[in-house]
Amino acid sequence: MALRISLLRCCCSLGFLLLAGSRTTAEVGLGFIHPLQACDPKVVSACEAAPADGKEHVHTFIVNGLDPLQLANLNGMTGYLRRLGFPQTHYEPLLSYRATKRHIREIRQSDPDAKIVLVGYSAGALVVRRLANDLQREDIAVDRLVYLGGDFIPNTQGSRPSNVATVVNIRGHGSIFSGRDLFFNGADLDHASNLRLDSRHFLLPSREQTMDTLASELASLAKDSHLAIAARQHEETQTIAGRQREESSTTGLPNTDLPNTDLPNTDLPNMGLPTTGLPSTGQPRNRIEEKSPLEVYPTSHSRPGTEPAPKP
Repeated sequence: MALRISLLRCCCSLGFLLLAGSRTTAEVGLGFIHPLQACDPKVVSACEAAPADGKEHVHTFIVNGLDPLQLANLNGMTGYLRRLGFPQTHYEPLLSYRATKRHIREIRQSDPDAKIVLVGYSAGALVVRRLANDLQREDIAVDRLVYLGGDFIPNTQGSRPSNVATVVNIRGHGSIFSGRDLFFNGADLDHASNLRLDSRHFLLPSREQTMDTLASELASLAKDSHLAIAARQHEETQTIAGRQREESSTTGLPNTDLPNTDLPNTDLPNMGLPTTGLPSTGQPRNRIEEKSPLEVYPTSHSRPGTEPAPKP
């Protein structure tokens, strides 16, 4: 037991030296020590049945704590959620607060149907708590705020900002650095979904119940995003159709809306004018109708004493 604790302290000390590292540390690590448990088949089926266009708009940010060596296997969690069909799942180191905030701001500006999910593990729970409160000041909505092993998250209003739709609080046993369950072990939050697991701190992210909860929340958001996209497209279609009706009614006014300049012939005295209202040129409207057939097609007359010309 003492050897295990010494080895763990040595790994954490090396991790602190790499704490300022980038996201590349998520590609490797010691996550194989705590292999990820797959979700329940029903949850997997729900994720597969979720609309694909909705899953494209679910943006999940998983913020790590003081675990750059990936002992808690957050990199495995990120990859597993991507394989479930949520490609916009991002792993964020502890020191990437400003970059994450800027990324969320850009998403909200470019994607009106985006669903934002913040997941904070261990000390990362404090980061997402602060991030949600800062986004509240900018009137940026957060759809899910997940505290994962938030041993230092208090039951106060700041832990559930008004811009957050749903707060999920998943707790296990406290970290060994905070005295396990003696001093800091988090708290149940009011108006939140609280889940308590009988699991060690570093095992918490890889447990089946944790993955089931996260995957179910993402599938629900995918459906909501799909409905929002369909409603927006329907509204845009109705708007375009309304504009086309307005344009057609504007360009195709009936003749009663314009002054009538063609007076009927009955209102004028009969002066031999044609019905078209133009002055007469002395020409009949239709020679065939005005003249008799004899006048239109006169027969030839012979002089006296001569025979009439034979008809052709």
